[in-house]
Amino acid sequence: MPSFARGDSVLFIEWTDSPAKRAHLAILNIPDSSIRTVHSFIVGRPYSVYRSPQFSGVRQEVVWSIDWDIWTIAMDGINPRRLTSNGGARPDWSPDGRRIIYTKPTAEGGSLWIMNADGSGRMPVPGW
Repeated sequence: MPSFARGDSVLFIEWTDSPAKRAHLAILNIPDSSIRTVHSFIVGRPYSVYRSPQFSGVRQEVVWSIDWDIWTIAMDGINPRRLTSNGGARPDWSPDGRRIIYTKPTAEGGSLWIMNADGSGRMPVPGW
């Protein structure tokens, strides 16, 4: 699930099949094909599912889903923050970087939620 990052670059999650099952949140610079790792992790420790990274140019942060919760991390790979603890997937930033929209899967089909970039003010989108 790649997404555009800065300029001519793409943010993506790269999985390796090494014995350690490592994965990386990385940026591919399209013009020269160079790759820069933002954050590395061993799959399954402490989490198992990483997906849907989205870059905010305003905030210079990435929002993504880890094990069905929403997290952010700075583009320098430090300060990962868990924003939800009761579910969330497929996050994306508002154009001004002040809010995050995400889905909250449930057995009944799920709902659409919105929150402030710091995780406060979580609320369902009415009529969804």
